Amino acid sequence: PAADMYGCTGNASAIQSNRLSFNLGLMGPSITLTCEGVASILAVERGYCSFDREKVANVRCCSVGLYAIMSPLTWVTMSHKGIMWNGSYHGRCKSFDDMASGYIRGDCVGTIIMNRLTERVDNAFVRDEGMDEIGIVSGAHMVYHGQGAGFAAPSGAAEQALLA
Repeated sequence: PAADMYGCTGNASAIQSNRLSFNLGLMGPSITLTCEGVASILAVERGYCSFDREKVANVRCCSVGLYAIMSPLTWVTMSHKGIMWNGSYHGRCKSFDDMASGYIRGDCVGTIIMNRLTERVDNAFVRDEGMDEIGIVSGAHMVYHGQGAGFAAPSGAAEQALLA
């Protein structure tokens, strides 16, 4: 039962990343953020920012984003409010179809291991040419626009300010 002595840590979302770090023997910041479907990209942004040259010498980062639908309650609520089917007469959302309507949900996990591209040696930045690279994350930033056209609607002004 949830009221036992393990319920307070076993069910707390804040402890999930700490449990992963504990089991894998990882050191450094271990942070859980609740952010629905943007968890993976936000984890990459936070990991990228951990390589700030003005801060501690972080040499490696493991960023994991997870979105898991663990309770039927949200399905029931969203269906009752018409979000899942959007009032369509055919009862299906028909993804990638001209008659598409509704909303699709799914579980997802995104993971990336990042290494620092350069190291400071004798006040110069040196790149390890022997390091295997799959890709390079050259920048990562995030923004929320505050008040706008809608809670989930993008804001052109906020995105322009982010890129400027």
